[in-house]
Amino acid sequence: EIGTARGAQVETARGAWPDVAASVPMADVAVCHSVLYGVADLEPFAGTLTSHARRRVVIVIPDRAWLSWMDDLWDRFHGLRRTPAPTAGDAFEALRELGLPVHREDRIAGGDDGFRRRDEALAEVRRRLCLTAAHDGDLAGALGDRLRRRGGRWVAGPVEPVASVTLWWNTSALLKEDGRIELAQ
Repeated sequence: EIGTARGAQVETARGAWPDVAASVPMADVAVCHSVLYGVADLEPFAGTLTSHARRRVVIVIPDRAWLSWMDDLWDRFHGLRRTPAPTAGDAFEALRELGLPVHREDRIAGGDDGFRRRDEALAEVRRRLCLTAAHDGDLAGALGDRLRRRGGRWVAGPVEPVASVTLWWNTSALLKEDGRIELAQ
């Protein structure tokens, strides 16, 4: 853990946020990673994170939902047109609309390590698409250059690198003594 290596005290809360918020103490920094795209109601999620952080809230998400690169495959193999997933830009704007003084920093994510063999990478995509091995030939063709070797390993995913986006805001100016949040509107 990066925080503990640098002497920080780290506590992890498991469960759906903000449902578990009552059992989570205040912290200097509240951090969540790779969960924002699954949040049904952003306002209580962000508000409760803010009320639990004395100094800062940090949210890390990919620039676009990790599996959105497969949307065309759902259409091709199942006839399911997927609604375009929100992006980190959408999250940034939505948080600003809530009155949070949010900042954004992007970096290129390293991606996964991949698979030793091509058929393992293909099998992972097949599993995610709920297909059988009988579809492997068509699936490989549909993937095109999204199924490729990278650094000696087989990967299946977006050709262009996906940015890892950090959204953050300082909370001290937002928190009142009674724990309420005052957002700038």
